[in-house]
Amino acid sequence: MRMRYPRRPLYVGLSLALATLATHSAADAAEFRSFWADAFSEGCKSQAQINDMVARAVEGRYNAIIPQVLAYQEYTGGSARGAFWHSDIVPRAPAASGSFDPLAYLVQRAHQYGIEVHPWLVPYRAGSTWPPNGNPTLAAHPEWFMTTQGGMNGGPQLMGSDNNYAYYLDPGSPDAQEYLI
Repeated sequence: MRMRYPRRPLYVGLSLALATLATHSAADAAEFRSFWADAFSEGCKSQAQINDMVARAVEGRYNAIIPQVLAYQEYTGGSARGAFWHSDIVPRAPAASGSFDPLAYLVQRAHQYGIEVHPWLVPYRAGSTWPPNGNPTLAAHPEWFMTTQGGMNGGPQLMGSDNNYAYYLDPGSPDAQEYLI
């Protein structure tokens, strides 16, 4: 014997779904309010800049900061070159010299105000010089780098356009992937 259940009209089901959604408070679905701090501008280069950036985040009611902590994996003198944390693998940016660790300090300051920190880096752009200055691991492995088909067997080549050339790690190289991990 087959049981028959009364069908609810579509609007009843839709009404129940909307009522369920309406019962969730704004706190249940917190808005992600963030901003990006690139390595080429002010933001993470000193304790004062980090204090100012966190103060602006608090004032603007942001709940996350996305700092670029690695733009190039070499150090050639530019303030955006190298790691913005104490790294034993990648050369440190000038801001991360001595005992000051910009990323650690940013995390500590931001967390005091309930602000999340989501660091990001440019993984494959290694540098603008060959061999990458200050990075002996990459200098010892030219086979990890991209090259054009015509330049195969000639070593790493500058890639890019619009006066924005760099040496890039090959994303298909298992060894380059392991290095990044």
